[in-house]
Amino acid sequence: MKRISVILAVFCLFGAIIWADGDGLSRPINAEERAFMLNCYQKALEFLPPAPEGVDKKPQEFTTPISLGLGTERYPIPLNFYCEYTKKADMQKMLDMAADSKGIEEMSEQMNKISEEMEKAINAGETDKIVGLQAKLQAVMSGNATMQKMQGSIEEQKMQSLHCEVSINPNGADYFLYKDIQVPANATYAIRRLKTTPNHSFSTTDTVLFFGAFGKKLVNDTFEIYAPRVEAKSTKVHRLIISLQGEAALADEYIAKMNLAGFGALTR
Repeated sequence: MKRISVILAVFCLFGAIIWADGDGLSRPINAEERAFMLNCYQKALEFLPPAPEGVDKKPQEFTTPISLGLGTERYPIPLNFYCEYTKKADMQKMLDMAADSKGIEEMSEQMNKISEEMEKAINAGETDKIVGLQAKLQAVMSGNATMQKMQGSIEEQKMQSLHCEVSINPNGADYFLYKDIQVPANATYAIRRLKTTPNHSFSTTDTVLFFGAFGKKLVNDTFEIYAPRVEAKSTKVHRLIISLQGEAALADEYIAKMNLAGFGALTR
């Protein structure tokens, strides 16, 4: 799950600890707070786009806590949840590839021979030979046409899937090697970090939208985007962040289908 999610979760947890005034005491959640949390969750899911044909939309299950820290009522209540958009596998394509028994059998025979050689090398303590056989085994798997097709199908499925996270009333975070992108209507800021950047490697392309009052400054290669910590009505959305992990073009498609006006209205 992902660096942004971890950072935001840590800030939300840190905020909750502070709101307990440092004594670790808690009290039962009240009806207004419970209703606020549930309403935020339901509204956010409503404002996120429906799943396109061939894609499953699976939101995180959400339940309200039974208690909150003492002092929570002095500050905006934070909450965090995600929604997965997963491209359905083309089962017929996978079955057709799996039916290519000749290709699978050939690979299996090669791997069995290499495994036998590796067992002998291990027993003989031939380290250099073991390393060479491991590379040979990897080459057999990556060079097999059927395996290449299967891997390609899995990669295609990943490229058409998206992870979306909504953070209500977060404090903010540092964003390393992100760039400004066009800000959608009703949002305050929009930034993106591509999957690969010179001298760095990231496993996903990350797009982040900010709604509400945030301060933003660039320090070296890092955007510091935070909200001022001040007392305010706890059961109100003062700000929110939407984080999307997936290909840039796909993220833009989903952003275009979001109810951005609805998200913007939550913070006003």
